[in-house]
Amino acid sequence: MKTDICKKLGIEYPIFAFTHCRDVVVAVSKAGGIGVLGAVGYSPDQLKEELDWIDAHIGDYSYGVDTVIPQKYEGMEEKDPEQLLEQLQKMIPDEHRKFVDNLLTESGVPEAPETNGPKGGLLGWTEATAEPQIEEALKHPNVKLIANALGTPPADMIKKIQDKGVLIGALCGKIKQALAHKETPPMSLNPIQNNQITQEEIDRLGNSIIVLKKAFPDILLSLDTYYAAVAQFGINEGCDLINDISAGQFDSELWTVVAQAKIPYILTYNRAEQTNEAKSFVARKGVIADALSFLSEKLEQLKRKGITDVLIDPGFGFGKSLEHNYQLLAQFALFAEHGYPVLAGLSRKSMLGKVTHQEVGDRLIPSIAAAIMAVERGAKIVRTHDVRETVDALKIWQAMREQELTSFIMNND
Repeated sequence: MKTDICKKLGIEYPIFAFTHCRDVVVAVSKAGGIGVLGAVGYSPDQLKEELDWIDAHIGDYSYGVDTVIPQKYEGMEEKDPEQLLEQLQKMIPDEHRKFVDNLLTESGVPEAPETNGPKGGLLGWTEATAEPQIEEALKHPNVKLIANALGTPPADMIKKIQDKGVLIGALCGKIKQALAHKETPPMSLNPIQNNQITQEEIDRLGNSIIVLKKAFPDILLSLDTYYAAVAQFGINEGCDLINDISAGQFDSELWTVVAQAKIPYILTYNRAEQTNEAKSFVARKGVIADALSFLSEKLEQLKRKGITDVLIDPGFGFGKSLEHNYQLLAQFALFAEHGYPVLAGLSRKSMLGKVTHQEVGDRLIPSIAAAIMAVERGAKIVRTHDVRETVDALKIWQAMREQELTSFIMNND
């Protein structure tokens, strides 16, 4: 029963056994199918121990690793597992924690040991933990398949896995989802337009744009998405600008939608593809040079598309190192040299928490300090969670700035 997939994986029968037991992986693969080890819940070190054991017992047979990586989730820009855990923990209401604690206590369920899975049980389904798992799996030559339990994985993961010659599987609930995964271009940075994801985003928006515009007719409403279909829906509903953290790298049709609507577009420095060439450039020239080069290239592409009403976001976070983030802030003024207004999105970012050791909800003062530093260096727009406090702080800065300018004029008369 040799099918095409059997030939690609080097197995005898198209039988896939998903299991958390390493013994089963070995037994199924030796029997002619392919055993797939579930990696959710393992740290990279724990996964290495399991895979080393499999390698020692499986011989020349193929096996796979199963992980869980959603294409989009709350906090996906945070790559530091500790910071992401902190961020997600803050989102769980105290009432829910009390309910769960009472339920477990009343049912006599003992507390889970500290080593039993990811801390807090929140990180098993995020890129922050899945990426090191995949990196470990790719070190083992008999791993011929990496499966994602939530469908097609993010674009950078696809490229990383395919570059090693390993097949990518996606667990799907519908035929159209399986076909969409199959049609994803190999070695591509642009994930296929996922109808399920875009429809989910549209459903979440509902009539919120219309309601907000009716309640606050004088405000400008920005829609955060990198999907063309979602952007088109938002524009039809009345949103005023599109904030695309992908810089057009995830959906090639997004720029077409923005160009046709003739609305402002936020361009973010965010390399979705960390190629060896890009990494080498950053290492040799520094993150500032890379950012300016990246933005210049993208601005030219946008201009050719007919998009000229652009705001620039230096892209704090998004997998950058702590040093790189603070270099971007220190040299923030350079981004205004393109002639476009520059946006600063620093509020509650992990780069603030790593320096102050404050949890997400306690980063008000660091966020305001960072906002003022960005405005001092030319930021025209500040993105913040704490609007009133940030506005008050900037009013003080503005009052000081006005007197500074007055003194300068008087001294030069």
